Amino acid sequence: SGLTSKLATDRPSGVFSQLYGSSEENIELKNIQLVNTTMENASYPAAALLGEGEFVKITNCQVYWENTSEHTTNLREILGDSEKGFQYKIKSGAQAGGLAGRLSNSEVTNSFAATLIEGSTLSIGGLVGEAEHTSINQSYAASYLKGKSASGLIGSISGTNQISNSYAVGFIESLANGKAAGLCLGKGTADINNAY
Repeated sequence: SGLTSKLATDRPSGVFSQLYGSSEENIELKNIQLVNTTMENASYPAAALLGEGEFVKITNCQVYWENTSEHTTNLREILGDSEKGFQYKIKSGAQAGGLAGRLSNSEVTNSFAATLIEGSTLSIGGLVGEAEHTSINQSYAASYLKGKSASGLIGSISGTNQISNSYAVGFIESLANGKAAGLCLGKGTADINNAY
């Protein structure tokens, strides 16, 4: 609870910076709960749980904010609002997501992210910043996003992906000449079933 990381090094940011499994043996992250986590990286992917991963299975993992202040019961006083400005908790000059910054050949199941994410140049997503050949199942994002290329669930997709029984809610602020979408952006394809 309350983990903070600010890196200017040459690696992704997350509780797990980089995880690389194989098609024969996936790495599994299971039953992890991150509360009030802050991550920042100038030029590499950033997220609360995993900065970058390939052949990773994420199951039953949660990222969210809760009020731990003795001085207020209002979470908006901690995270900000549209009038005073938001306090973005996941920041990156590259891909950024609430749960994972960048995933390839991976699976996310029964997981969610509810946080504030800001990106300056590449894709940001409420759950995953960028996904390639990845499946998202029974998962959701409820995040505030600000960036040049921002989407509620997955910031950008490439390759062939699957999204099922999942959804995104929240708010998106697109920067000048930027683009935004409720579910996902990108040049890849997605087989979408019961998702919104």
